[in-house]
Amino acid sequence: MCVAAAGTSDPYVKFKVEGKTCYRSRTVMKNLNPRWDEKFTLMLDDLSKQIDVRVYDYDRGLRDDSMGSAAILPSELPFSVLV
Repeated sequence: MCVAAAGTSDPYVKFKVEGKTCYRSRTVMKNLNPRWDEKFTLMLDDLSKQIDVRVYDYDRGLRDDSMGSAAILPSELPFSVLV
């Protein structure tokens, strides 16, 4: 995890399908334990398409640092789960 000298990060999350950003969360300023509590709808024509999730630390005027990532396969989720 990238932590600024002050001991905080400004994290946000990007969701991508086939390399295209389909959603970007708000940035949670100065927080190492963020909660987004956001909802969005993602329409997929193929449930086998992987959703790439990456958390970044926002850095004004600099390149944002990657803090972690995960991949979601919608075809492996129970139908009752909303992501």
